[in-house]
Amino acid sequence: SSYVFRMGQSQQPTGPREYIGPRCMIDKTQYIRLIEQALGNLGYGDVAAELERVSGVEMQPLVARRFREAVLKGDVSTALSLLGELGSDANSVEQARYLLLCNHYASLVESGESQAALKYLREQIQPLESQLVARDGPRLTNAPQSLSYLAAMLLDRSSHPCPPKRLRDDVNEERQERLLSDLQRLLSPEVLMPENRLEVLLEQAVTSQIEKCRYHNTRNPRVSLMTDYKAGPECLPTVPYHRLSFHTDEVWVVQFSPDGKLLLSASKDGSAVLWNVQNIESVALKGVLYSGSAPINIAAFSPSGEEVLLGSGDGKIRVFEVSTAKKLIEIQIGSVTEGISAAMWANGSSRIAVTCNKELRLINIGPEQGQNGEWLLEYRTRLDQHAYDTVLSADGGTFVSVGQDRMLRFTRMSDNKVVTRGPEPTAVTCLSRSPDGRFLASNLSNGGIHVWQLGNLEPISDDRNPLAETEDPLDKLPHEPLYVLKGLKLSHPGRFVIRSSFGGANNAFVGTGSESSLIHIWHRESSALVASVEGHSATVNAVAWNPLDDHMLASASDDHEVIIW
Repeated sequence: SSYVFRMGQSQQPTGPREYIGPRCMIDKTQYIRLIEQALGNLGYGDVAAELERVSGVEMQPLVARRFREAVLKGDVSTALSLLGELGSDANSVEQARYLLLCNHYASLVESGESQAALKYLREQIQPLESQLVARDGPRLTNAPQSLSYLAAMLLDRSSHPCPPKRLRDDVNEERQERLLSDLQRLLSPEVLMPENRLEVLLEQAVTSQIEKCRYHNTRNPRVSLMTDYKAGPECLPTVPYHRLSFHTDEVWVVQFSPDGKLLLSASKDGSAVLWNVQNIESVALKGVLYSGSAPINIAAFSPSGEEVLLGSGDGKIRVFEVSTAKKLIEIQIGSVTEGISAAMWANGSSRIAVTCNKELRLINIGPEQGQNGEWLLEYRTRLDQHAYDTVLSADGGTFVSVGQDRMLRFTRMSDNKVVTRGPEPTAVTCLSRSPDGRFLASNLSNGGIHVWQLGNLEPISDDRNPLAETEDPLDKLPHEPLYVLKGLKLSHPGRFVIRSSFGGANNAFVGTGSESSLIHIWHRESSALVASVEGHSATVNAVAWNPLDDHMLASASDDHEVIIW
């Protein structure tokens, strides 16, 4: 049976619907329509037309096809005239009409027709906006279709020359495609089918299988549609390949360079060492970067990988050039009694964020500031308690610290705004941020890990409409962790700082050491503990994933060794 289209509205078949599939969940008529659309997308229009003829099922009614063509051509008059025939509710039709008007207005602005655009805004858009406000309440002032935004668009264009026609055509084509996508979300999908619907459904199914697979660890998997996706424990770095022995005391820090070709290890013995990592088969000592008397508890490559930052128990920050091991700068930040809790690179290789003496600081050590050991304190704020650990948001503008009260404290430097989340259920031993900046891991003394949403935390400004209201990302931070990683049973609360690390394909895993000498790996999405592996003989203080090799992990231990897994 086929759909009967009246006034463009898709009607139910006259007989009972037929469902197919092993569980009889798929509407046969809709399935045929999707196949017809997919055939057309593949260039088999003749085959799609033949399927329509044989099955009696039309992919889309004529009115829907005409509407789609009008939208993509920018023929707003035809599109508006067809809206009422698309079988949607009155509210959706009015919203769709508003989108069409705004899109035509934007085309007038882009083409430099300022007078026509202003007239259109006053006579067509503003009255409809008033109706929508009276019915639905105030619209967001920073929405792309708000009156303030549209007016700001006209002012912005009046102060800039009109771009060449070729560029305007490209912009308009992209705008029409976005408009069609927005309209498809408003109007009845039974009539105006979403683009590439069958392909989208297939990708959703494959993505769901991958996300549910706890061992998936490939960035670009070759997925077959003929079998369900599966991966096993062999996809994780659980086999010790190299034991690196150089340090004479506990190894506290380990980190890969941004290109994954170097490994940095730092120890209680006061030394920081670089290792060449060509691949899993070839790992060798590159050289000693620094050796001193004070234990080193902080070590980090700069974003470029050309410098290394070291923080030690004597309260000093030292920066070295990787290629020559030359010391570039040495700064006395803390003291032996009041050490440095955390230090990290901020926005490139010229700024360092430091937590020390109950203070958060941002230090500029750029070439213009770093002559003769000089440096510039760009930001400083006092905390009400000692911070156990601190990380920076991905945009480099917000400190995230944790102290004795177990509260996660977000301190934004641009406006000194402070937001807290928590408290955590037990003491927090350390914090770590995912390489992409989306997540924050809070290591708990009970052996668990809470993964919180992070992201960029600077206010989002609208350059075209400076007066527009914006939502503050700090206020939108969730009050509960996104993932709770459990599975460890400890005989006593943890006593040491055990640093975790995000890694694997798409940062899908969280690895951490333990006081029981094991390395634990969790699957972030499912919060499942997927591996606990042996290799060290004492507390494992830190782990680090190779940023370019999802199957390589490094660990540092009190047994004086670094292991490459």
